[in-house]
Amino acid sequence: MENKIENLKSGLESLKNDNYKVYYFIPDTMGNPIASVANTYEHVKILRENGINAALLHEKTEYKFDGDDKGMGLSDWLGKEYAELPHFSVERNEVNVGVGDFVIIPEIYSNVMESTANFPAKRIVFAQSYDYLLEILDYGKNWKDFGISDVITTSSVLSRHITELFGELNIKTIPCAISDKFTKSDIPKKPYIAIHTRGQDKTAKIIKRFFLKYPQFRWVTFRDMRGLSVQEFADTLNECCLAVWVDEVSSFGTFPLECFKTGTPIIGKIPDLIPDWLRGADDTIKENGVWTNNILQIPDLINVVFKSWLEDNIPQEISKNMDESVKIYNTSLMKDVLLAYYSEIVKERQVELSSLLSNEEKQQAVDLSGEVVS
Repeated sequence: MENKIENLKSGLESLKNDNYKVYYFIPDTMGNPIASVANTYEHVKILRENGINAALLHEKTEYKFDGDDKGMGLSDWLGKEYAELPHFSVERNEVNVGVGDFVIIPEIYSNVMESTANFPAKRIVFAQSYDYLLEILDYGKNWKDFGISDVITTSSVLSRHITELFGELNIKTIPCAISDKFTKSDIPKKPYIAIHTRGQDKTAKIIKRFFLKYPQFRWVTFRDMRGLSVQEFADTLNECCLAVWVDEVSSFGTFPLECFKTGTPIIGKIPDLIPDWLRGADDTIKENGVWTNNILQIPDLINVVFKSWLEDNIPQEISKNMDESVKIYNTSLMKDVLLAYYSEIVKERQVELSSLLSNEEKQQAVDLSGEVVS
């Protein structure tokens, strides 16, 4: 008991003096660009720039920081500044977690939630995709069964979905920021069409259908946006006159927002969970792009919008709505919300540990005296 009391005192001291640590658990993408992982790195970068001791935590000893003959590494697709952030390996036992620390677990890793149920640190789920919420969660299990009470999400629609599934939790929405690498250019756009889908087979089928139905446009170049670094992605998108997006299981949708920021009109299939930036008043669909519920309509829509671009006839209202939709997804707002959140949960953790410490000290007094201490 005495050891437990000392641990609680130590945890409280680290929280009061801002010496606590925050560990974000991440997968090794093996060089494959993934928006949710990029957003996690952005969290850690912002926290460290503002004096909070945050780091990345990965499972295996090896982690692909640099590219090789098999493809890119983290420094290639996301950037050297992110690869140089502190990384620790679970396999190498490099982390000593205390009661004053925080461990942030991606929604897919319900097995990690379960295996860390007795961790002294405060554990928080970072949910960025509704499609992964139940990926490896056992039948009949709830995050609450593993002692999870706090969740970070990236959109209000995902927050509501999580509440519907798991019941009341402490959920905080921290919006993503669209990188400043995505900007509008004064250079005229080219007859290129950027296409970004969840599966490569969908990309191929859309292009094939378009060329079969509209052979007069076989000279048009499609740019598959898969596997590009952030900078290459931004540069390529800036060149394109039009973009196509199909990702039914997206919960946030960074690609359309990147299109908005580069002034690239977009055609897309409406996701199962309609993102905040797409949902208008009374659950209508905003006119910030050309949207459909039928993927088979996309080649026809490409034909219409591409002709409009050739004729310099893209509706100004769409361009205006694109600008309006993306303006809140900036690093400044993300930083403010993120830092406010950690300030809040640190205070809450202090109250929680103070209560635990008080109870432990009372119990110790009872054990020593044999009398109940009020």
